[in-house]
Formats: sequence, C-alpha cells, structure tokens
Amino acid sequence: MKDAITIQTGDMVLVLPRSMFRANVHGVVQVGDHQVPAEVIYAAWAVGADQGLKVGLGLGAGLTLLALGLLLAARRLIRSRRAG
Repeated sequence: MKDAITIQTGDMVLVLPRSMFRANVHGVVQVGDHQVPAEVIYAAWAVGADQGLKVGLGLGAGLTLLALGLLLAARRLIRSRRAG
C-alpha cells in the first residue's frame, strides 16, 4: 500500500493509510491482561469507521434503487389496470 503506516503490537499488525493515522494520540489502553498503545486502538477504530461508511453507502444506494424499482413497477401496474 502506497504511503501506509504499519503498526504492530503483539501478534496484531495493522497497515493503514497515513491519512487515517493520528500521531498525536498517546497513552495505553488496558485490554484484558495486555496494555495496547492508544495509537493502535485509534487506528483500528479508523479502519472500522471507514469500512462501516463504505458498507452504509452501498446499502443505502442499493435500498434506494430497490425502492425506485418498486415504485416504477407499481406505476406500471396501475397504468395497465386503468387501460384494461
């Protein structure tokens, strides 16, 4: 990946675009028995938020197209009943 940052903590490795990385996030977060750098938590959140946005946009577009298709089918059905 071009212009990416790789963050590794334990056996978890994250590779993310530099635009999703905030170097000013500092500290650690307690996760179970492990302390995870806050940078890793933020990076994981940023990747999840980005993926969620993409899924949401795709789902919204698909449902909009489905609604338009149903509307057109209903109009055709009404017109055919009026004509017949």
